[in-house]
Amino acid sequence: MIAEALLDNERQETDSNLREERAGTDVESKHNSDRLTAALITREQYRAIVSHDLKNSLIAISISTDLMRRDLNVNDSASVLDNIGRIERSVAGMGRMISDLHDVERMAHDKLLLKLERIDLRSLLQECVDIFAPVVASKSFSMTIHTGPEPIFADVDYDRIHQVLSNLIGNALKIMTKRGTIDLSVRKQETQAEISITDNGPGISEQAKAHIFERFWQLKINDRRGLGLYIAKWIVEAHKGRIWVTSEVGKGSRFSFTIPLAISN
Repeated sequence: MIAEALLDNERQETDSNLREERAGTDVESKHNSDRLTAALITREQYRAIVSHDLKNSLIAISISTDLMRRDLNVNDSASVLDNIGRIERSVAGMGRMISDLHDVERMAHDKLLLKLERIDLRSLLQECVDIFAPVVASKSFSMTIHTGPEPIFADVDYDRIHQVLSNLIGNALKIMTKRGTIDLSVRKQETQAEISITDNGPGISEQAKAHIFERFWQLKINDRRGLGLYIAKWIVEAHKGRIWVTSEVGKGSRFSFTIPLAISN
């Protein structure tokens, strides 16, 4: 329902732009027509991917609940717990997709409100490591933190910066293969902190690096990271920071972003 509401809004905007297009010159009409056609294709691609991913999660939930029902009949508690874990992961994934749809709508209307609080960024990185530890262990990956002994305080929206980190770490886990490593680091600069997430995955081409933070770019290259990077950029910039990527194909990537330090620092 949320996805359909978002698409309806885009349809209305497309129709409005189409009416304006018809009133312009022939050159402008041709340019706008191409742009609107691309927008329609992108919208349909996005709907197809969201529908596909939500359906996959629902199938996983359905299969797991059916297996749980069978396992309960034979009192196999270990299998029941495994199926509960799969259900929880599927529900969490669906929740993230729905949250992304909400965020896209907020971005369209510039409605992001930050709830700033003072936090130690080192503690935030450690929490992310703890949250992803089961996934990292299950894939035989490694994740480490590199930081100094002193706390690094910043005035940030805790949930939103946590969302940025989760998106970046989650993306790294998706694209890495065997013997994957992820390194998290935070360092204090003059008036800001720089946080980096480095992986030894396949890397990103120069063409993709130029567009990777754009809305819907991932759809054009069949990249299943979805809207995460676009939303991460939006959140970081709302904190008066910036985000970027350095990468070399075959050698991995490093996503970095900055946020201002606490005012008292």
